[in-house]
Amino acid sequence: MRPALVLLLLAPWTAGLGAPAVADGPVGPPNRYGLRCARGLDARTVRLTFGPSFVKRVAERPETYRIVCRADPAYRVGLRALAARCSAAPDDAPPAGWRGRRYGRNAVLLTLPRPMRPGLRYAVQTLGSGGQPVTGGRAAAWIAPMSDAEERRAAADGGLGVRAMEILAPTVVRLTVGDSFDAARFDGHPESIVLRSGDDAAFRGGRAAVRVGRASRGDCFQTDGWPYGHFLVHEVFAEFDKPLREGRAYTLDLNARTPLTSGSPRASLRVDSRATTNPAIKVNQIGYLPDVPRRYAYLGAWMGSLGALDYGSPPRFEVRDAVSHAVLLRGTARLRHRAGERAEGPYHEDLSGENVCEMDLAGLNRPGRYYLALPGMGRSYNFRVASDVYAGPFRVMMAGVLHQRCGIEMRPPYSAHYRPACHRSRTELTDLPRGSEADAFRELPRHVIDPTKRDRFGGHHDAGDYNPRSHLDVAELAFLAYETNPGAFFDGQLRVPEAGNGIPDVLDEGRWALDLWVRLQEADGGVRNGTESDGDPDMTTLAEEDTRRDFAFASDAVGSLRFAASAAQAALLWGGLGREADARSLLARAVRAWNWAAAHGADRQPDALALAAAQLYRLTGKPVYRDAFERHSVFASRPDAELDVWQQYDQRDASFWYAFCRRPVDPELKRRILAAFRRRMDDWERWGQTEAYRRLRNPWAPNTWGTGGHPIWLVDAVEAGVLLRDPAIRSWMALTCDWALGCNPMGTVFTTRLGQRSIREPLHIFSRYSPAGPIPGIQSEGPSPRTGGERATSSMSTWIGAMLYPAGAWPPLQTYSDVGLVPEMNEGIVSNQMKSAVAYAALLPGRPTARSAR
Repeated sequence: MRPALVLLLLAPWTAGLGAPAVADGPVGPPNRYGLRCARGLDARTVRLTFGPSFVKRVAERPETYRIVCRADPAYRVGLRALAARCSAAPDDAPPAGWRGRRYGRNAVLLTLPRPMRPGLRYAVQTLGSGGQPVTGGRAAAWIAPMSDAEERRAAADGGLGVRAMEILAPTVVRLTVGDSFDAARFDGHPESIVLRSGDDAAFRGGRAAVRVGRASRGDCFQTDGWPYGHFLVHEVFAEFDKPLREGRAYTLDLNARTPLTSGSPRASLRVDSRATTNPAIKVNQIGYLPDVPRRYAYLGAWMGSLGALDYGSPPRFEVRDAVSHAVLLRGTARLRHRAGERAEGPYHEDLSGENVCEMDLAGLNRPGRYYLALPGMGRSYNFRVASDVYAGPFRVMMAGVLHQRCGIEMRPPYSAHYRPACHRSRTELTDLPRGSEADAFRELPRHVIDPTKRDRFGGHHDAGDYNPRSHLDVAELAFLAYETNPGAFFDGQLRVPEAGNGIPDVLDEGRWALDLWVRLQEADGGVRNGTESDGDPDMTTLAEEDTRRDFAFASDAVGSLRFAASAAQAALLWGGLGREADARSLLARAVRAWNWAAAHGADRQPDALALAAAQLYRLTGKPVYRDAFERHSVFASRPDAELDVWQQYDQRDASFWYAFCRRPVDPELKRRILAAFRRRMDDWERWGQTEAYRRLRNPWAPNTWGTGGHPIWLVDAVEAGVLLRDPAIRSWMALTCDWALGCNPMGTVFTTRLGQRSIREPLHIFSRYSPAGPIPGIQSEGPSPRTGGERATSSMSTWIGAMLYPAGAWPPLQTYSDVGLVPEMNEGIVSNQMKSAVAYAALLPGRPTARSAR
């Protein structure tokens, strides 16, 4: 085929391919151990190049590869390759004397079942076969025309050697090195690291480090066998006896004294406080609110086997304009936490392992874009000061929630990540009450009462996989966000399919969750308590190709009451927006669900009953609902009760909506509720102040499953802030969002496409197989406390520690590896996405809006 025709055939299809508005997080390709490039050779032939994370026996199976193009009807739902032929070549060029690991590069020649059409853009998804992934790395790419030279460059982009050199302190640098690193020759040998400079006399002839150390963590999995093998990324720390100087340039060859890598060995660094980013400086990478009295940046570094970096006397800092570099604020850092002090939180931990200095930014009130500089030590990322800094984080989080929707085609203009509609016309009805997940997997197929497949679509996929989808809490949280800051939301604010319908977009997202439950309501008023499949998805099957069966549980009092609560709240909201027909329909459904529950054991479910009663009273004003709440409220019999007690009861939301109600309520009961919120905030603030990096959370919650990465506990603070009208709560909310957006020990935002240093490899099937990935707004769980050097077993949770060096206890908030396949660390859940969205939404500026009188 002529080259011109190939170019025409494979020209990118971009019409309408807009991406949701996002913050300035990294959008480049994830780790390059997997798929590096996909070159279209002709209309039916594609050559793929993989890095060393590659399973040949899977790669040889044509069904491993799926080619998709929304604009081509033949490929719209994806077609598998007809044939796959593999070949291998070296992926590194070891120096003389190399004793470390060798790496291979792998090419796969695909034959397609149909020709690709001119002018359209095709993608390849390298899924795997039989539940076995072909790679642990990048797994999707656009098929593109390339010259031989372009293909060689893309194919060689492995990142096995030195990736970056950064300054941490005047005498300390950090190298980031890929898996090709001879740790045995490095550990304990500072003479192996030599820094040179052409304009600093102290380093002109080469200066060896006086101390070295490292921290190593997972970079990618090798998915052949169980447990998976892994590739590492090494943070190499080198301390010198002379300081690096402002304005001088330095170079390093990792192989200068002894061969330490078979990848690229060279790195360079110019010490420039205007341009050189120092990862030890932690700022809110999005920005700060000008009217919050407490705003901080932090300085601290944990250097693995070297321990905490000691800065000696806390340094001076400057805040500069990001464009003109004019100094707006000067100050001196203050030591806030000393490494080794186990004084953080009620468990008395040292969460960061760092000597943490704080830098007070309270004097920076003028809107603008800035950075923080430590002369001689580099600078921070840029950040804004503005009243609307949380508009971006809110949009990113809601884009992530949108991409969790089930039963809808993802496509332009509201998504750059194409996916056909999934889970349509396949729900089987059962008489099984909702119980444990394990029981459901086993029992649901045995309890089918009608083999007819119903179209019970809607809702949101649970997490990184696509099961289950019946998250009514998405609606509950979306409605909470709106009612607690109504002036912040409008139609067209987000990129959703419903934009332009006159309803604020955040409510549209909540309605998508609620409408699944509308479809789960039976003619008698009872509501089936959610949906479930007969097993977890695997990592190689897409949602639109799901082979698991899909079931709805039996109706029960809990499901019916929760639906009644959300439907009643939606009726109030839609009625307030002038959608009276919608409001009447939702009210009727809510009342029918309430009445069904009343006849089927509602009194035995006081938490769900109290919530439904509070919302129905807010909507209707009928005394029967107020009386029902007051009979079942925990505060009726226990004046000093807590809002919730783990594994006993949870009446926080029900109590909030009762106290929030504008209709007449019992003043003593409301006083007790407000007192409970006050006690909670006082307790959480007291413990939050003990943490080096300030944040507000449930202090008893372990730093795992989202607590170590996200502002998920701020839902409590949103409710408390509205009821108590205490500006100190808002200040703590802002501090906690600072923490989530970069003011944390790892200086990382654990949400894709959010901030300037964010994760790229969450466990998320849709993202993993999207060539435009990562999808914005997808969370990981964040750091998970583990022991370095732990033995990997069949339990994936052990893989976290198995990837960590040094061996032994790690600071709990330093353990994250961006590897994508460990649920406990890498797989976020849609509920936490919405909780983070609520947190950011609460800090949005609001326009004056008439509040509901109900």
